[in-house]
Amino acid sequence: MSHRRAGIRAVMRAALAAAPRFASFKEVTLWQAKVDAGTLPIYGVATPSETKDHDAQNSAERVITVIVAIKRRGLDELEDLLDDDSDAVEALVLSALRGAGIEAQLDRTDVTIEGAADRRVGTLTQTFRAFVQTDEPLSPQET
Repeated sequence: MSHRRAGIRAVMRAALAAAPRFASFKEVTLWQAKVDAGTLPIYGVATPSETKDHDAQNSAERVITVIVAIKRRGLDELEDLLDDDSDAVEALVLSALRGAGIEAQLDRTDVTIEGAADRRVGTLTQTFRAFVQTDEPLSPQET
């Protein structure tokens, strides 16, 4: 049995990899320090944080922060492409997580564009919250 965060990342990666819109994208780790422009377009998924709230003595709700980032090159249409990417990512991620029995919501979408002319690179970062119930205390299989 995989860790709850690893399971969430796997569900999201599978959804993105199966989507025709992202078929030409390479998956990378978001913890990678720098990405060469020749590698673009790319996407990555990370679960950088988790909070825990005890529901009762024998259960807890965990809120897992999940980040999806997309980086691509483009010209004048770059911001429009990233806007369309954001709608696709939101639909894919929420559908995939809910299909896996995990409630989730989109909290934030950020777009940044750097460079000029034909060297423009845009980054879409979307932050989701996934809600997971766990038994307390955690058994060795859940840690």
